[in-house]
Amino acid sequence: MNEEKPPQLKKPVEGFAISTSFGRSGGNWKSGFHKGVDYPCPTGTIVKAAWDGVVSWAGDGKDGFGLYIKIEHNWKEVAFRTYYAHLSETKVAPGQEVKIGEPIGLSGHSGNVVASNPASDGSHLHFEMRVGKESVCPKFYDQEDV
Repeated sequence: MNEEKPPQLKKPVEGFAISTSFGRSGGNWKSGFHKGVDYPCPTGTIVKAAWDGVVSWAGDGKDGFGLYIKIEHNWKEVAFRTYYAHLSETKVAPGQEVKIGEPIGLSGHSGNVVASNPASDGSHLHFEMRVGKESVCPKFYDQEDV
């Protein structure tokens, strides 16, 4: 069977390893498990689009995500969304088209952020991917280093 793989997503921040993986249980998550991946990085780290798409939200969600960006993507017949949360600044606006690797914002610690290290302010990027209403592990979509 020759099934074409979904597109490979680009890592949204460079030089930082994942600290909290998808599906981790416990924590402070309403769902009881972590629905994305976290990259601990200093406030102001450049955040890049993981794939080509159109920005559908860029602002403060007044919720656990704090300041975040949502990008709508399409691959063949599959629509999916990526979320970039806890930002300190957005560099894009709703309706704007973005390309893979394009800077879209700066990391931060807005929203519901808990510092696991007392010497840290909790700054990190929460990256999430959803197909329909379901959060999915980016690993299933061949993301680098997930």
